[in-house]
Amino acid sequence: EVDRGVAQVLIEEAVAAGGASRIIRRARRALARGNRSADEGRYERAAVHYGRAWSAASQALRRAE
Repeated sequence: EVDRGVAQVLIEEAVAAGGASRIIRRARRALARGNRSADEGRYERAAVHYGRAWSAASQALRRAE
C-alpha cells in the first residue's frame, strides 16, 4: 500500500521536474479522492487512490519535459 505522504512527495517531484501536466492533474485528483476516502474512514479505499496517485505521478515524472 502507498500512503498519502509518499504520493504527495512524488507529485511535488513531478511538478518540480516539469512532468506532464495532464498526468499530474490525474495524480492530484487521485490524491484528493484518497483524502476524501480517508476522511470517511475508508482507509483501504484511500490506499487504492493513493496508489493510483503515486502511479500517475511516477508516469508524469518519467515524461518530464
